[in-house]
Amino acid sequence: MEQSCWQRCSIQSVLCTHQDILGKKGGLLQKIWYDDLSPKQVFSLAISTFQSNHEQIKADFLAN
Repeated sequence: MEQSCWQRCSIQSVLCTHQDILGKKGGLLQKIWYDDLSPKQVFSLAISTFQSNHEQIKADFLAN
């Protein structure tokens, strides 16, 4: 049975590609794992998402 990225990272102590969703008060709100994307792809996804939705992302960050 194949393990998830999170399980492999926990076992092997290696860095897996992920995205952290942060809040100003709460710190880490969510961690999204990307088994099938490279770090460069996740970085590009984060930039694209922020560019298209920065007002809502900022409001969510400040509210949490």
